[in-house]
Amino acid sequence: MQTLSIPAGSTNIQFSVKGAGGGGGLYAEVGTAGVYQVKSYTNAAEFTLNIYVAQGGQVDVNSRYEGSGGSGGWGYANGGYGGDGEAYDAGCGFDWADGGAGGGGASAVILSIGTLLVEAAGGNGGSSDDWDGDCDLYYGGGGGSGGGSNVPTPPTSYYGGSAGGNLGTAGTNGQVVVTYDNN
Repeated sequence: MQTLSIPAGSTNIQFSVKGAGGGGGLYAEVGTAGVYQVKSYTNAAEFTLNIYVAQGGQVDVNSRYEGSGGSGGWGYANGGYGGDGEAYDAGCGFDWADGGAGGGGASAVILSIGTLLVEAAGGNGGSSDDWDGDCDLYYGGGGGSGGGSNVPTPPTSYYGGSAGGNLGTAGTNGQVVVTYDNN
């Protein structure tokens, strides 16, 4: 979390907030993009903001044979953890399918007194395939859910948040931009 003080008398205060993208699963699904929200705010008095810039969802960091899910990106609301791959013995010893990727965290701007001004949800992590088709392993782990948002459906003019990860890569971190005129 970071803080920012807005001076008294500021005008045209605007927040552009991007949720972090979900990580990409291995050999199966890319992560989805975070949500992008824009909101204006008017206040004649000086005030302080708490700003949360979210991290992108992470991928399976263990060797592919262990199949652990990637962690969810942190933020104002953390992304969900990707599911672990399943162990299965198909006559070739126990093996693991790949773990799914974590969801991206949510970014937010909050007044220091605790009032939430705007929050942008993180994207979902991608699921993973099994890594060894010869042994017909069970499914890879499912992707973690993105961090939640107070705005479930963004305005159509504000799509295009932080990018989700391509296969096997972390999602792009979120972003918060605050602009204002200081007269």
